[in-house]
Amino acid sequence: MPAQPTDLPVGSRVVVRRRLAVPDPLTGASLSDVVGTLLDRSADSLVVGTRAGTVTVPRAEVVAAKVVPPRPSRRGAPHLALSVDDLQRVMTGAWGALEREPLGDWQLRASRGFTFRGNSVATPGSPGMPLEDALDRAGLWYAARGLPLNVTLAGPVGFAVADDPLGTLLLARGARPVARSLTLTA
Repeated sequence: MPAQPTDLPVGSRVVVRRRLAVPDPLTGASLSDVVGTLLDRSADSLVVGTRAGTVTVPRAEVVAAKVVPPRPSRRGAPHLALSVDDLQRVMTGAWGALEREPLGDWQLRASRGFTFRGNSVATPGSPGMPLEDALDRAGLWYAARGLPLNVTLAGPVGFAVADDPLGTLLLARGARPVARSLTLTA
């Protein structure tokens, strides 16, 4: 079942199917899709930032709406078309966790301590606040569940934790790398 416009998180990439006031004269189509970043939603309309500019869709025209995967950050073969952050966003949905909570673009994930990945913060994008504050908030979230704060950092081949701003902050707070994972694409 498609999401209701009130369920769509502002800042997410969405597709909004809208009913056209007049069918398209060339194709006869009576529906059209708007794809982009949801910039705002109100009782009257949805505002979507598209590649062609900002589009305001009146609620009365909305037929369906849903969150869609991020747009590839560069063109090329599918296994090369996603940035590290985009790949993490796509994969986070497949990494099961019993409990999830967003923190900006980040995902707090808890699974009663079973597996590192299922009990760690997925960090692609921005937490929507300074990194120090985000780590404090995440630490409290995990502490409330009796779990330590584990953070998943991702990077390209040769990635070093100390080369990442979040990694540098974690190391300064006494964190140490525990487990490494390789993500292979083809």
